[in-house]
Amino acid sequence: SKHLLSKAIKAEFFENFPDPSKLKKKTEPSPYIAISNWFSNGNVVDLMLLEDADEYKRVLESVSGLSEIVDKYVTTKNKNEKLLMMEFVLFALSECNVIGKNELERSTQFIDVFQSIISGKAAYGQNEN
Repeated sequence: SKHLLSKAIKAEFFENFPDPSKLKKKTEPSPYIAISNWFSNGNVVDLMLLEDADEYKRVLESVSGLSEIVDKYVTTKNKNEKLLMMEFVLFALSECNVIGKNELERSTQFIDVFQSIISGKAAYGQNEN
């Protein structure tokens, strides 16, 4: 079931956003570079399942480039829809191996994919295609 969910997330993501794997072959910079670099600098997003709305907003808006990528590729009706799309981008980028993801008991953590490998924290879904 995780494999099917991964495929569905990627399919929906590719409807609105460029496929990161196809961008590696092009000469222009990836639109995801600011997000990837933010995580490469040791930053972590920890989305707690019971987090309040203000903290949820603060955490998502702290990710460099995330708001801009949503603004560039999707039209959102309001701030809540934009925040939902920002979270969706994080999930999709983790499925595309741009960033890592750890699913914990009460939260989901998004991290740098290479740091997660080096530290021995296997990011969920990173080896599934």
